Amino acid sequence: MIAVRIPEEIRKYKEKIAFGLTARQLVCTLVALVICVPLYWFGRKYILEDILAWIIIAIAIPLEAVGFLKINGMPMEKFAVAAFKFEWLYPRKRKFKTENVWRSWQNEAIKEEQPKSRKERKKRDKMKRDAEMEKIFLLMEAEENGTATYRTDPNAERVTDFDVDAQDLLTVRTGKGGNGKNNKNKDKKKKTVQKKSRLQIKAEAIEEKMKNNPQYVRTKKEDKILAKWNKKKIALRKQEIVKGKKMAAKKSKQMEKRRTAKTVIPDTTQKSIPYIGDYEEGLFEITPNKFSKMYRLKDINYRTGKEDEQVTIFVKLGEFLNYFSEEMRFAFVIDNRIVSKAEQERKVFKQMKGEKYDRHRKEYNNILRRQIIAGRNDMQIQKYVTVTIDADSPIDALLRFHKIDAEIITNLRRIGSDGEVLSTDERLEYYHDKFRRGREGDFQINYDFIKAQGISSKDYIAPSIMVFNRKDFQIEDEYYRVLFLNNLPASLQDEFLADLCDNDFPVTTTLSIEPVAQDKALRIVKKQLTGIETNKIDAEKRAIRAGYSPETIQHSIKDAHAQAETLYDDMLNKNQKMFFVTITLMVQGNNKDELEENCNVLISKARKYTTQLQVLTEQQEEGYKLTLPFGYQSKELCVERALTTESTSIFMPFSNQELFQKGGFYYGLNQISQNLVIVNRTKMKTPSGFVLGSSGSGKSFATKREILNVLLDDDKTNVLIIDPENEYGDFCRAFGGTVLKISPTSDTYINPMDMPEDYGLDEEDDDDDNATTPMKVKKDKALTKKSDYIMSIVERMISVGSNENTTSITPQQKTLVDQCVRAAYKDYLEHDFDPAYMPTLMDFQAELDKRKEESKDNADVADGVAYYTRGSMNVFSHPTNVHIENRLVVFNVRDLGQALRQIGLIIVFDFIWNRMVENKGKKIRTYCYCDEIHTMFKSYYSADYLNQLYKRGRKYGLVITGITQDVEDLLRSDKAKGMISNSDFIMMLNQSSENLKQLAKMLNISETQMGFVTGADAGSGLLFAEKVIVPFVDRFPEDSYLYKLMSTKFDEDLSKEEIQRQIAELMEEHKTEAPLSEKEIERKLQQIYSA
Repeated sequence: MIAVRIPEEIRKYKEKIAFGLTARQLVCTLVALVICVPLYWFGRKYILEDILAWIIIAIAIPLEAVGFLKINGMPMEKFAVAAFKFEWLYPRKRKFKTENVWRSWQNEAIKEEQPKSRKERKKRDKMKRDAEMEKIFLLMEAEENGTATYRTDPNAERVTDFDVDAQDLLTVRTGKGGNGKNNKNKDKKKKTVQKKSRLQIKAEAIEEKMKNNPQYVRTKKEDKILAKWNKKKIALRKQEIVKGKKMAAKKSKQMEKRRTAKTVIPDTTQKSIPYIGDYEEGLFEITPNKFSKMYRLKDINYRTGKEDEQVTIFVKLGEFLNYFSEEMRFAFVIDNRIVSKAEQERKVFKQMKGEKYDRHRKEYNNILRRQIIAGRNDMQIQKYVTVTIDADSPIDALLRFHKIDAEIITNLRRIGSDGEVLSTDERLEYYHDKFRRGREGDFQINYDFIKAQGISSKDYIAPSIMVFNRKDFQIEDEYYRVLFLNNLPASLQDEFLADLCDNDFPVTTTLSIEPVAQDKALRIVKKQLTGIETNKIDAEKRAIRAGYSPETIQHSIKDAHAQAETLYDDMLNKNQKMFFVTITLMVQGNNKDELEENCNVLISKARKYTTQLQVLTEQQEEGYKLTLPFGYQSKELCVERALTTESTSIFMPFSNQELFQKGGFYYGLNQISQNLVIVNRTKMKTPSGFVLGSSGSGKSFATKREILNVLLDDDKTNVLIIDPENEYGDFCRAFGGTVLKISPTSDTYINPMDMPEDYGLDEEDDDDDNATTPMKVKKDKALTKKSDYIMSIVERMISVGSNENTTSITPQQKTLVDQCVRAAYKDYLEHDFDPAYMPTLMDFQAELDKRKEESKDNADVADGVAYYTRGSMNVFSHPTNVHIENRLVVFNVRDLGQALRQIGLIIVFDFIWNRMVENKGKKIRTYCYCDEIHTMFKSYYSADYLNQLYKRGRKYGLVITGITQDVEDLLRSDKAKGMISNSDFIMMLNQSSENLKQLAKMLNISETQMGFVTGADAGSGLLFAEKVIVPFVDRFPEDSYLYKLMSTKFDEDLSKEEIQRQIAELMEEHKTEAPLSEKEIERKLQQIYSA
C-alpha cells in the first residue's frame, strides 16, 4: 500500500486585507454599507422603520452572500446564474425529438460566407484560414511520404517527430517564411509538364558538378542560374501547396457537415447529449472547436502485485500524467455497469448444433447460468481515458490526434497496461448502451441514411425521456445522482479509488484533470505564499503589540505557510506539476429509494477515508455531462482541487485484471471480483500450456472440464489425449470417444511405417496448396522425414544402459538404417503411395537381415530391432488395424513396459503430428493433452517431439497442454523450463512450498498471488493467460450428471451399450435445473399470495 500527502487547496487560503476580511469580503461589505447606511439615514423620514429594516436586510443579505457564501464551490453570483438556468431557462423534462439539420447547415454556411464589416479583420481571418490549410496539407503530405511517423513501442529508438509548426509557410504572409506577395494561384489549372525545363536541366548539371567536386567554384552566370531556379522551385512549390490547401479545405468542409445544429437551450434529449459532431476514427466535437477521443484501458494487477512493482506502476503513472500539456484536458473514467442476463448468456452459452452433444450443451448452459447468478457477473467494470484538445477544424484535430494516439498508447504500455482507440461506432455504442438500458447490444447505425435524411447520430443513441431535478435526474425508467468528492484528507492511500469503485450497483467514476502550465502554477503558488507570509507577519506584529509571543499566532496560518512552501519546493525541484482535478460519481438506482441507498453506501465509504461526497445541487446536468466519457469541459462547475503529480497519482485507476475473452471457455470464477473467468486460448500468440498441481488439487477434473468445453463448442475440433495412467479412458467412453489401448498383449496396432502422401510437406514454411506439389517432391520429402523418424525409433531399440538418453549407434549404422528404410518403401513409392503396398517393421527387418552379414555393426542393428519385430515386443510390427475417425481419441499407454514406453510415445507423437497436419488441410483445430508430462522428458527423443509440438504446433492449429503433479521433476529439464516460460496458458493449482518458490521466480508471481496457490482447495489457484494473471476457483456443481460423467469409473469389461445405459441413468438422476428468472420468481410469488 502506498500513501501520499495531499496538499491543502492552495487557492483556499485568501489574503486578509483588513479587519480579517479578504478583498472580496471587504468590497462586498463596503458596498453593503455604502448602500444601506444612507438608505437608512434618509429613508427613515419617509418609510416606517419596520419596513425599512426589511428593505435593508433584503439588500444586505445578497451582497454579503456574494462575499462570504459558496455553494458547490461556486461564488454566490455564479450559483445564482446556474440556478436561474435550471429553474427557469432550461426545461426539466426533455423528450426525444428528431430534427432535420439541413436548414441549420444552410443558415450557417450563408452566415460564414457573408463579408465582414472591417477590412482588416477580414484579411486576418483569411490569412489564418490559409495558414491552417497549408499546415494541414503539409502534415497530410508528411504522413503520406513517411516523414511523420508515430511509434507505439516504448522500447523503440527515439526518432525526431515532424513538427508542422516549425515549417515555413510559402503561400501565407506570416512572421516567418513566405515572401509577402499575393497568394493567388496564378497557375490557372495548367497541365503538369512532365519534361524538364532548360533552366532545370542547367541547374541540375551545376548541382551535380558541386556534388562531385566539393572544391568547385561557380561562375557568376551559374550563380544566376541557380538563383533563378531556386525562385522557380519556390513558385512551383507554392502552386502545389495551393492545390493541396483546396483539397484539405474540401475534406474539412465535408467533415464539418456531420455537425449537428447548435443550440443554446437543450429542450430535447438529443440536445442534452454533449457533442455537436461525430467524425471518423472516433473523433467527436464536444463544443465548437473542442474535440475529444476515447481510449479503452487494459487493467493490470496492481493490488496483487509485488510492493516494488506497485511503486514502479505508481511512478510510471505520474510520468503518464506529466505527459499531458496545458493545451490538453483528460479524464480517467471507471464505469461499473450492469450487464443484462441475456447479454451474458449470449456471450458464454453453448449453441445447439443439432447432434448428440446437444443434451450435454443444455446441461452445461444450466450450470453456467447458476455460476452467473452465484458470482457478480451482472457487473462489468470498464476503464477509459478521454482526451480533449482545441483545434480550428475537424481535420486539424484528426491529424493532431494521430500523434497523440501513439504517445498515449506508448505511455500506457510503459505502465504495463495498454490502450485501444475507440472507433466512432464503438463510442456511439457505449453511449447507446448507457442511455438505453435493457437494449444493450442492439446498437446499429446507417451513416448513409443519416446523410440522406439530414438527421443526427444522436437519434440512434438518445433516450426517450430525460428529467433533471435539483438533486437527481431520470433517464427513461432509471434514476441517477451526481456526487462530487470534497474535503480531501491530509494523506490518502492508493486503495481509495479501487474501494470507492468496488460496488454491486452501477456507478460511473470520473477524474477530470486539467494540467496547469508549470510557470503559471509556480506563479499561483508564489502569489499565495506571498499573501500567507504577509498575513503571518501581520499576525506576529499584532501578537507582539498585545504582549504575546509571535509563536501564538493561529495554527491555520502556520500550516498554510508550511504547506505552501513544501508545494513550491516540490514543483520547483521534484518534477511535480499542478493539476486541477474534479472527481465526480454518477450513481444509478432503479427507483429513488434504491438511489438514496446506493448514494449512502458511497458516502459511508468516503467517510472511512475522512473525506466527503456531496450532491451537486442544481447542477446535475453539468455533472452528468462531465462524468460520462464525452470529454466535456464544464465552465460552470467549481469543485476542482489543485493537486500535484504525486497526489493525483494516488487516485490509482488500476486494480485487478479480469479474464473474459470473446469466444472463450469457462474456467471458474475470479476469486477477487467473483466474475466469470472466460479464456480463449486460440487467440493467444502461443496457445500451448500447462496444468500444474499436486495430487488431489483437481488438475484432472480441470483438464476434463476444458476438454468438455472443446467438445461442446463445435462438432469438428479433434481432441487427442496421451494417458499413461488410464485417467481419461472412462471420460472418453462416456462422451462417445475411442480409447486405443497400446500394450504388448493388445490387439490394437499402429504401424510406425505408415506414410501418407502429404507426409513431410508440413516442413514447408509457406502455405502453398499441397495438391500442386509434384509427386517426385512429395516422395523425396516424405522419405527423408520418415527415415529420420525410423532412425529415432531404432536408436531407442538398440540403446544400452539404464540411462534413456544414451545410445551406441554409430555413423555406419545410421547409413544402414537409411538404406533399409528406402528399400522397404521402394514398392510403396513406385505405386505412388498405394496403401496396399504400405510396409511394416517386418519389411524393414527383412532389409536389415539382407545386410546383416556385411559387418558387425549391421548385425548389432538387425539383432537389436529383431526383439521388437519377431520377439515378444512385436506390438509395433503389424499393419495398422484401427481407423480413427472419432474426434475424441485417448492413447492408453499404461501397460507399455519400460522397454516399450519411450518407443510407444515416439510413435504416438508421430501419429498426433500426422493427424494435426491432416486437420490443418481440413481447417479443423486439434487439441492435444499429455498427462504426466514430466515422464516424457526423461528421454531425449520424446522430449524433442514435445518441444516441436509446443514450438511449431500453433501454425497447424494445435493447442497442446501438459499435465503433471511432479513439478520438481519437470523443472529438472531445461527444455521443460523453456516450454513453460514460452507458454501463454498456465493453470497453477495447489503446490508444495518448494515447487511454488521455483515457479514464482520463473513466472514473476507476487507474495499476494502465491497466497491463492499455497494450501488452495481443489479446483482453485492461479490462471495465467498471456500477460494476465487471475486467482480463480471452479465450484462445478456436484449434483450435475456432467460432474458424475467426468468423475465416474466404469468397468473396463462393459460394452458400449451397457455404458450408455449407465450414462442414461446418471442423466436421469442428476439433472441440473435452470434457475428461475426474476419474472418467473415474481409470477410464482403472485400465485402464492393469490392462493
